[in-house]
Amino acid sequence: MMKKTRLSVACALILLVALTSVTPVLAQPSVTVSPYAPRFALVGDEAMGAVYYYPSNDDGNFGSRSFIGDFDSADGLGIADFDNDGDYDFVVGCGGNNTIYLYTNEGAGTFTRSTVATITTYGYFSSLRAGDFNNDGLMDFVGGGADAADDMNVSINNGDGTFTLMALDRSWSAYRIWGLDVGDFDSDGNLDIIMVDIYGDSASGKIRLYLGNGDGTFNDLQVADLEADAGAGEPWGLAAGDFNGDGAMDIVVGGDGTYAADGGAFWLYTGDGAGSLTFQGKVFDVDDGYTETPQGAVDAYDFDMDGDLDIVAVNWSGNTLFFIEGNGDGTFKPNIEVDTDLNNVLGVAAPYDGVAGPVGGDIIAINVIQVLAPYILITAVAIGVARIAIRKKIP
Repeated sequence: MMKKTRLSVACALILLVALTSVTPVLAQPSVTVSPYAPRFALVGDEAMGAVYYYPSNDDGNFGSRSFIGDFDSADGLGIADFDNDGDYDFVVGCGGNNTIYLYTNEGAGTFTRSTVATITTYGYFSSLRAGDFNNDGLMDFVGGGADAADDMNVSINNGDGTFTLMALDRSWSAYRIWGLDVGDFDSDGNLDIIMVDIYGDSASGKIRLYLGNGDGTFNDLQVADLEADAGAGEPWGLAAGDFNGDGAMDIVVGGDGTYAADGGAFWLYTGDGAGSLTFQGKVFDVDDGYTETPQGAVDAYDFDMDGDLDIVAVNWSGNTLFFIEGNGDGTFKPNIEVDTDLNNVLGVAAPYDGVAGPVGGDIIAINVIQVLAPYILITAVAIGVARIAIRKKIP
């Protein structure tokens, strides 16, 4: 039976306090990946201290991985066009030295590293996810330290390679947040943030929605409880997007690190476009029979370019990167193993390119008509009432 979760908790205005605007250290090394593709996935290998780049073939397959760099606990990853030049850059959160790095895409597979900020962490980062939170046309990102005492920030893009960090209230979480994502859940044209708490505290499995005001501030409220709905109190992964093709933002959430609640499973909540979520049930899992801790992390993107959102997922004890093709109706095809030569991975990222309207999420294009100039396009999402977004083309 479907269980409806209503927005019954009063919104509390979250005051974002500017912490700092850090100028990047420009004299840092560059890295060149090969083979290169404009669309790609990233994986953070915690045990090896490595970040790997996987070029997309745009058909659900990926080329051979490239090594990005040595990090200590590189779990926080996010991909977007941060410098607004038409290609994807990425950010890396390194728990070993509490530093967030920006890798700027110089073209032809070369990325130049700079330092965004140093923040307080216990040694682990949450996911880092991008979006334009203040509607200025520049990609910002959200995320930070995973533990309750750590800094969790919305990092506002200044347009010059620097970011202003704004503290995000996470006092409702008593222990740790790992999985988070962004999307317009209430269809007001402003990006929202959604996240889930893990571990054995009073907030375990609680899913919290931060409704964006369009100016970088948010109102937060609880919208779902995965522990109550599925018995999963330790969900590590969450990805947002329109998985069932109805024009409203949904989420897949799970990757529970215990076997008491179908460890490694992910569940679907469908959105109604007004901020409510309905629990639908299990849609896939990433444990694949491993007997150790089966926690997993996910992100979403249309990697096979068929108009339906797909999933890239990793699991901790299975040491595997999966591609999971979406059918566009809230169901998914069986997992495909992309890489099994990893070691304790919980960082994964797919591109975000800022499609407007309720579809939002990590989706690159549905029905593309090129107009005006080679690097401008109009994207029409023909679900319900068509919604239009004009943005720079990612070649």
